[in-house]
Amino acid sequence: MDGVPFLTQDPIPVGGEFLYEFDALDAGTFWYHPHQRSSEQVGRGLYGPLIVEEADPIRVDRDLTWMLDDWRMTGDGQIATDFGSRHDTMHGGRIGNSVTINGQIPDRIAVRSGERIRLRLVNAANARIFGLDFGGLAPVVVALDGQPVSPHVPDDDIVVVGPAMRVDLVIDMTGKPGESLTITDVFYRDLEYRLVDLAYGPDRLRDAVPDWSMELPPNPLAEPDMQAATRHQIIFNGGMMGQMMMGGGMGS
Repeated sequence: MDGVPFLTQDPIPVGGEFLYEFDALDAGTFWYHPHQRSSEQVGRGLYGPLIVEEADPIRVDRDLTWMLDDWRMTGDGQIATDFGSRHDTMHGGRIGNSVTINGQIPDRIAVRSGERIRLRLVNAANARIFGLDFGGLAPVVVALDGQPVSPHVPDDDIVVVGPAMRVDLVIDMTGKPGESLTITDVFYRDLEYRLVDLAYGPDRLRDAVPDWSMELPPNPLAEPDMQAATRHQIIFNGGMMGQMMMGGGMGS
């Protein structure tokens, strides 16, 4: 049902309707968004998470979804309308000046000492890459882009989420009651910022980290036939540092 305008189906007209109907065979963290003028429509917030639960999920105390996004806001609090600008195209894309979690800028998110959380991260930003430092916690990656992976600790304990990516984490809240810690986005050097604080409540859920399995059941994916694979070479040329032809746009 992932339609391409004018190729697999006509665009949905203004005021029109289209029924999306399909079998969700793969469990995991996904999201939906338009492919018609997607850079602007997604940039204005037309998207949402799509969670397909496992028949036999891993055991956690809470399952949270964070839609991460950034917004280019004007001085009067409106979304800037310079979508698809030439400057953005030739540089790092449309980077916003305000970052949100689920459409809001939260100050603190409540957690409990000893709690195990499955945190589903979805990057809905147009160009921003997130590199999240969980402030001494030890996040474990259990799925990437909706597909289970062998549970592992990310490099340098930094969870990197590129545009459109999804990362499922299992995190044990090992702080003490009453404490707080800051989650920081450290991906862009010298542009680090505080994303949100985690605030521990006054009670403790458990004293030790649980020994529950973090291994997600596999999805019914077919094995690729590597013998019949076709190799394609794609050469990208563009950007201010890539000798981009100013009059010709980007080549591929």
